[in-house]
Amino acid sequence: MARIRTIKPEFFTSESVLSVSPLARLFFIGLWCESDREGRLKWKPKTLKFRYLPADAVDVESLSDELIKEGMISIYSIDGEEYCEIPSFTSHQVINNRERVSEIPPNDINAATTRQPRVKAEGKEGKEGKEGKGTGDSLDYEKIKDIFNYTLTKASQVVKLTDKRKRLVKKLFKDFELDYEKFEAYLSYINQHPDCQWMFETRPKNDGSGQNWKPQTFEYFVGEKCFLNAKENL
Repeated sequence: MARIRTIKPEFFTSESVLSVSPLARLFFIGLWCESDREGRLKWKPKTLKFRYLPADAVDVESLSDELIKEGMISIYSIDGEEYCEIPSFTSHQVINNRERVSEIPPNDINAATTRQPRVKAEGKEGKEGKEGKGTGDSLDYEKIKDIFNYTLTKASQVVKLTDKRKRLVKKLFKDFELDYEKFEAYLSYINQHPDCQWMFETRPKNDGSGQNWKPQTFEYFVGEKCFLNAKENL
């Protein structure tokens, strides 16, 4: 979940910050909001791009390479999962004592593979990759429900995936060869993009439209029509 963080005036004149592009600086600040109290976060670049740079046509991997080169972040892999760590995080943030402890393992060089600039991480297929991709088999519906509730924060929360909802999800994943990360990126785009905000609105009949307008439901968001409208921007 995103968190409120602070920014110091000296950030803007830091040598390492001035060594990266303006969008890389903005992306770096966004990573603060995503990090836990130890400065760690799950590394999902597509989701992070749509969450913090939704209106910018930019390669988020190139931005991360800039940050890695300057030592501002570290991307590492443990047990097939990718994480990001901000080494200077605890030196520059005042953390609320009530914030929950980190559940993400630290970047231990003896147990992790650390990514270098311009080298894309490999071997991530599985839990976030091929699993549930293409045929829609072996989908983790509880995970899909959690992704929906966590990412699409402006929609009504889903308590249970009925058989009908599972069929819709399975069809969406199969028809568009989705995996969990792509599904999360799609929902993140819907949640933030200005052109999609009408989906969450409630309008009374007397507003001139001639009909009551209610927020869209889970069935709509996992439907082909909604996905196709957003697909060209993913």
